[in-house]
Formats: sequence, C-alpha cells, structure tokens
Amino acid sequence: MSQKKSSTRKSLPLSIRISLWLIAASILPLLLTLIISVVQSRSTLIDQSSRTMETDAQTHAQLIDNYFSEKLLILKSLDYTPLVQQFLLDPVGDQKNAPTIVGERFSYTIPCTA
Repeated sequence: MSQKKSSTRKSLPLSIRISLWLIAASILPLLLTLIISVVQSRSTLIDQSSRTMETDAQTHAQLIDNYFSEKLLILKSLDYTPLVQQFLLDPVGDQKNAPTIVGERFSYTIPCTA
C-alpha cells in the first residue's frame, strides 16, 4: 500500500529541488544580514533624525527671533523721529503734518511735462 502512495505522489525533479535549495541557501544569509543591520542601525538613525530635527527647530526659532528683532528696531527708530514724537503727543491737532511724515518716508517726485 505504501508503494502505491509513493508512486501516485509526484515529486519534483532532482534538478529543481537542488535549485530551490541553492536559492534558499543564498537568500537566507541575505535576510539574516538585513535583519541584523536594521536592528543595529535603528537606534542610531532615530538619534540622528532627532538631532537633525532639533537643529532645524533651533534654526527656525532663531530666524523668527531675528525677524521680530528687526521689526522692533524699525519701530524704535520710528519712535525717535521728531515728527513722529510730535504727532504722538497731539495726534488730532497735528494732522496737518501727516503728509510731511508720510512724504519723508515715501517721497516721490512727479516730473512736469509742460
């Protein structure tokens, strides 16, 4: 009875079985190397990406601080302009000087064509 089962069961030819064993024998070390590399480098890659993100965050924070510092310096320089100080002392009564204040900042000359 066992002879009937073995004769009815089809097995792969020897050349195909040897080829499959050789393929498995060559792929298994590669998979093992890949798994070991991933396990060992995971913590290093996480640390490196954390440092990179921290550096980027500090750079962006410094750029934002510089931006606000520049704007604050511009406001302080306007604060010490005599015309602005006069206007701030009496804004309603000093409306006649408003074109002068704006004119100093944005002076445009219109050419005469006549």
